[in-house]
Amino acid sequence: MFSKTGKSSANPFQPVAFGFAGIILLGAVLLMMPFSAEKKINFLDAVFTSTSAVCVTGLAVTDTGTSFTAAGQCIILLLIQIGGLGFMTISSFIILAFKKNTSLGIINMLSAALNLEYRGIIKKAIFNIVQFTLTVELAGTFLLYLFFRTDYTGKGSAFFSALFHSVSAFCNAGFSLFPDSLSGYSGHYGVISVISVLIVAGGIFAFFGKKN
Repeated sequence: MFSKTGKSSANPFQPVAFGFAGIILLGAVLLMMPFSAEKKINFLDAVFTSTSAVCVTGLAVTDTGTSFTAAGQCIILLLIQIGGLGFMTISSFIILAFKKNTSLGIINMLSAALNLEYRGIIKKAIFNIVQFTLTVELAGTFLLYLFFRTDYTGKGSAFFSALFHSVSAFCNAGFSLFPDSLSGYSGHYGVISVISVLIVAGGIFAFFGKKN
């Protein structure tokens, strides 16, 4: 609800809480579908995996690379991206990108939820966040692909693996498609360096980038 002055009378953090809960539940349901898992997983494991991906904890009760199909891995990747960028950031980006006339009430709510003091910069700030995130993740994907492609028979698999680990690293999610995480690349200067830079860049950006 909004007052006549355009200020939100509702708690701006309610959309965040309900949004996260909804995304987690939807992610869990999708991960339980036959097209997502190599073998059927129970609801508890699906909810745990979805929660871990959205909250970027990196904890897992199943092996991501072998327990889930390509579709399931894409769902986990999307959940990680939502968690890394933030539900309200992505929602705001979609609203501002596709809705030409955004009401003052919605702008006020987004400004409060995203902790942006000046409403006039909300659109620019959100687009900058999304643009920077995607740019860094794609750069990391390209560099990792150069190293992964020799380990895969299909270029598509190498590219997806590079994309998955780039997003996971930048979002500090901790998920990996390899059973032993990145142990197989121990001592590999290229892979370890790229992953390390992505982790640090993601951590710094999460701390400073979203506050400006």
